[in-house]
Amino acid sequence: ADALALADALPAGRFVVNLCEDRYHYAVLFAACALSGRVSLQPSSQSEATLRQLAQAYEGALAVTDAPQPLPPELPAVPLPALQDLSDAPCTAVPQIAQDAVVAILFTSGSTGVPQPHAKTWGKLVANGRAEALALGLLGTPHVLVGTVPAQHSYGFESTFLLALHGGCSFWSGKPFYPQDLADALAAVPPPAMVVTTPYHLASVLASGVVLPPVARWLSATAPLDAALAVRAEAVTGAPVHEIYGSTESSQLATRRTTDGPEWQLM
Repeated sequence: ADALALADALPAGRFVVNLCEDRYHYAVLFAACALSGRVSLQPSSQSEATLRQLAQAYEGALAVTDAPQPLPPELPAVPLPALQDLSDAPCTAVPQIAQDAVVAILFTSGSTGVPQPHAKTWGKLVANGRAEALALGLLGTPHVLVGTVPAQHSYGFESTFLLALHGGCSFWSGKPFYPQDLADALAAVPPPAMVVTTPYHLASVLASGVVLPPVARWLSATAPLDAALAVRAEAVTGAPVHEIYGSTESSQLATRRTTDGPEWQLM
């Protein structure tokens, strides 16, 4: 219902740069764009140079934000409307979206040059979310996803947003950064919870000595996870540690439980 109401309230234009930091705001805006034929542009960096390149490459692109942030003058921006102030018309049926509709364009990091765009169709995103839920064994036991990674990045996009949308899970709306932030987020959600994070964040949490509420499982990506770190995480928290393998170009491809060995299981 929020997405349908927001779709009617968005300014005209096909390309929307979704810069919302609150994961629920991000989700509602993404859905509103998909429902209204708009395309969400998701740069892996929000640097001024990257956003300026987006504005130049996608004529009429508009940024939508839920918090004040500096943006280049070439990229016009509007604040996300207060969702509670939008139409409260009931949603009587699940909206349908064509499976071949391009709903998002994700971008590589640009570490080897200019960030490269990769269009994602709705049908492929549905398949990605379902495949990850099946690979991680979440279909029968939905988890609350607590992500330390942004929803705009391909990993956070797939493993916090798509996994909720198509894998039966829910998510914590924030993005905890420091170890105590993560402990507070875990304390605020019902179990079981899966922390979607990176090797850097996992190592920081263990080194901090912060006592965490129960974690059902860990999920890691963006860099290789040291097996010794995975062993320590499982010993300290009692939760299995899994990894996702993928890329912006390919989307996610495989999973493994790090402590079981180096082999990956294809989705």
